[in-house]
Amino acid sequence: MVCEKRGIADGSPFAIYEMTPEGEERYLEPDERILDLVAYWQRLYEEEKAKGDDAAAAAKKKSKK
Repeated sequence: MVCEKRGIADGSPFAIYEMTPEGEERYLEPDERILDLVAYWQRLYEEEKAKGDDAAAAAKKKSKK
């Protein structure tokens, strides 16, 4: 779809990659939607943030005792 939008006739030399948390590149399949991936990243971020907030609240509560 990007090639189509940019007017590139042959998109075979191009690909979109994401970097995993381990630093590896992962090739996005042609049928994968980028916004689905962004939504997944957002959900992971929010879950990690919630874990951090819970840990910070527990540490704060423990330090008050």
